[in-house]
Amino acid sequence: MTDTFDPTELLHSIGVVTPDDIIFRNDLSIKIGNTVLRGWTSIRITRGIERCPPDFEVSMTERYPGEFNELLMTPRAGQYSGLLMKPGADCEVMSGKDLIMTGYVDRYMPSLDAGSHSITVTGRGKCQDLVDCSTLVKGGQIIDGDALTVAQTLANPFKVTVKQQAGCKTKVDYQQFNVIPGETPWTIIERVCRNAAVLCYETPDGNILLAHASDEYAGSGFEEGVNIERATAIFSMDQRYSEYHAQLLSFNPLWDIYAPDARQPDANKVFTVTDPYVLRHRPLVVVAEIGVGYLDMLMRRTAWESARRKGRSSEVRITTDGWRDVNRNLYRPNTRVHLSIPSLKIKGGEWLISEVTYRLDESGTHADLVIMPPAAFLPEPVILQPLLGDVIADLNRPPASL
Repeated sequence: MTDTFDPTELLHSIGVVTPDDIIFRNDLSIKIGNTVLRGWTSIRITRGIERCPPDFEVSMTERYPGEFNELLMTPRAGQYSGLLMKPGADCEVMSGKDLIMTGYVDRYMPSLDAGSHSITVTGRGKCQDLVDCSTLVKGGQIIDGDALTVAQTLANPFKVTVKQQAGCKTKVDYQQFNVIPGETPWTIIERVCRNAAVLCYETPDGNILLAHASDEYAGSGFEEGVNIERATAIFSMDQRYSEYHAQLLSFNPLWDIYAPDARQPDANKVFTVTDPYVLRHRPLVVVAEIGVGYLDMLMRRTAWESARRKGRSSEVRITTDGWRDVNRNLYRPNTRVHLSIPSLKIKGGEWLISEVTYRLDESGTHADLVIMPPAAFLPEPVILQPLLGDVIADLNRPPASL
């Protein structure tokens, strides 16, 4: 519904609410052009560092349910002039004065029953085009660049900006990067970021951030009996192993050149990582790709397997009674928090917010959070294109560098 008058401003003028109440209130507004819509009966917005794009779903009652019936029944091809929120329209989703996400309206779904007439609207962040569409690059190749440059080249046609976190290193240069026909820009971006050992996710302004797991803490954590409505912890051992053994692909035409010596008596046993907390004999062989620096890749790949599985073995899901911490900042993905839940045997430790769902429904205002140790978000190391050029580079490298 279009805002022509905001009753909160009147309440402020007579001293019922403060300016901070206006700035930090949790009511959701969606801005489309010059129109600002409020008055939702239900809200769900989800953002995460492993979720791209973020998305929203909101519902409201329609002010004049019969006003645009003719247009809704017989829309001209692709034209929705009678709808409050047109599919494909640019939108900004706000909580008070804080931007939650920037993107596009995907679907406008009016419905009715015997007692009501309602509208449900869904939308996703700007990066949805990177996820949905195919990659078109002249010649099918990107020449000379690191992960940041590749991501910027692919995102620029979709009017998405790519930035990197301060201190984040992506300087892994690719002399030539070939695009597989039909794959999406996001598939490529995610792959080169794994190769560079960085995370990539959409920010509230609809752009992409390349980052490591953040060291920044939220203004407040979550404490049993204080701000936790519901919490569930999962401590697992079924996906962890006592030993992780590195192994190359079954066929390696160059292994006779770098024949095993006294330092490397057995390639399958040299690169081994153990998990001392797994008490039974549970070995896992990790197969890594062959490419430039493949021995280093074996070590990185095996260490990642152990660290990530250990991190993923502890997960906490929390529902709290608001969208903001004590500093009135929205809970955001890639932010560390302190946990104190004695009844679930959790107190202290390092925890990182993976995903946040801002929710408002008949039960009130809530935030649902998925929280895990930072090690759970280490990007998987990969070799991008183990082709002939990699083989030649390997042959030209002196054995001492191994």
